[in-house]
Parts: sequence; structure tokens; C-alpha cells
Amino acid sequence: LTYRMSRITRSYQQHELSTFEPNPDILKQLEDEDSIWFGQEKSEVILKVHADVVLHFMQRQLLPEQELVKTLEDGGILVSSKISHAMQLLPLVRYWIPHVEIVSPEHLQDELETELKKYFESIGIELKTEDKEHYKFIFAELLKDRKSAICDSSENETIKTYLERTSKIVAVVAGGSVA
Repeated sequence: LTYRMSRITRSYQQHELSTFEPNPDILKQLEDEDSIWFGQEKSEVILKVHADVVLHFMQRQLLPEQELVKTLEDGGILVSSKISHAMQLLPLVRYWIPHVEIVSPEHLQDELETELKKYFESIGIELKTEDKEHYKFIFAELLKDRKSAICDSSENETIKTYLERTSKIVAVVAGGSVA
């Protein structure tokens, strides 16, 4: 048999521990924590948010313990986030590519880029250039066109073929040649 706690309506056992007193400091720490990485030391991450999406980040906190650091001349912003584990932040940054970039610590941005390169290789796209602007352009086009990860039904184009096509366009625009 399987029992679900939410379905229990009556209990015949006494559930109070007469000798247990919770530590108020630990209770406060539990109440204040907003992640599953409880009790680990937090580190600060600085991120650059592009002007196109600043409004989203100003309206509410999208990142753990998000705080505005600086408004940039181009309309973008720098924000800080305090995290206990990289996985608190990396999925969020991936979602906002190309509009959010990790400024520091640099090893987190490097980790993100390495994961993306591995993903592209797994779908048969070899990234031959280290030019970050090239990839920002591709991601911006993906977001603009709202391509689906599976297939765009209107054009029957997968992300793989879309990236191959836009990579050729970028190579030609940049003065390169297409093999």
C-alpha cells in the first residue's frame, strides 16, 4: 500500500516532543533561505543585463538575491546575485541568452560556454570560432524568430539546420567563406 501524507485525516499518535526545543537561529535561517542549497556559503556573481530585457529584471527578482549594482550608459544594468551553487544561476542565464552574461567570476561564464559548445557538438554543429559576438548574433536571431527546439512548423526547420544556415550567413557577413 502507498500512503500520501496529504490524505491522512486523523492520527492517533501524539506528535509533540516534550523535551525538544528548536533553536531560534536555525529556524530564522530556514525561514530566510530561498533555495535548496541550505547552509552553504554564498558567493557573489555579477551579471550584465542587456537593455532589451532590463525591464524584466527591474520589475522583480529573477535571480537569487538579485540586487542592482549599476545602470550602464547603453541602458543595460549590472546586477549581483548571491548563490551557494552554480546550478542556482546557470539555468537562468541559459534561459536569458544572449541578453544576460556573467561578468564575474569568469569561471562561471566559461563553464556556461563550455556546456553550450558541448550541446552544439552533440547535435552535430561544430563551433569553430571563439568570437563571442558571432554566437550572440545567432542566439539573438533564435530568440527573435522564436524557433522551437524541436521544429518550427511554419518552415519545418530544426534548430540544427537554423544554426547551420545562420552560421553561414554570419561567416559571409564577417568576410569569411563558407565551405
